[in-house]
Amino acid sequence: MTDERNWRRIDRMDNKVYDLVGVGVGAFNLSLSALLDNLPEVESVFFFLDQKPYFDWRLGMLIVGTRLQVPFMADLVSLANPTIVCVQDIHTEDATTYKCKYLVIGTGSDPVIPESYQSLSGENVYHISQFLERQDRCRKAKSIAVVGSGQSSAEVFHELFTNSAKALFVRLTF
Repeated sequence: MTDERNWRRIDRMDNKVYDLVGVGVGAFNLSLSALLDNLPEVESVFFFLDQKPYFDWRLGMLIVGTRLQVPFMADLVSLANPTIVCVQDIHTEDATTYKCKYLVIGTGSDPVIPESYQSLSGENVYHISQFLERQDRCRKAKSIAVVGSGQSSAEVFHELFTNSAKALFVRLTF
């Protein structure tokens, strides 16, 4: 089913003030869109923009066997509305100015290596977002350190551990 009210092409000369414009189509703004679309008191004068013409959730970090890069309690999209109303692919080189009452920035975060480790960054020290392209090198290494306490670090640890016969030493500091 296509719902044209949210997906009409916007005329660059349109001076309309939109209720909401979302920048970025990640977990938060997908959730927000699903919730807004079902609220009768919210007029359907909102839309979302993204810099990419395709969807790539956590590019470079989706390890085989990974099901979801968002904790299940944060997956508001599936809970709110597990259907797709429609998708429209719009390509343009033009710059357009939009006016809105509320602007939601949901562009995610860029990979960050802490400042104290940036001098080490290179072939052997890198952010998890580069793991998939370097995993073969990791498997051949004599020793590996995975630094971090989040889901992605745990997935890399699990991937390397389950595919390695090498000894494992872990130090936990709380």
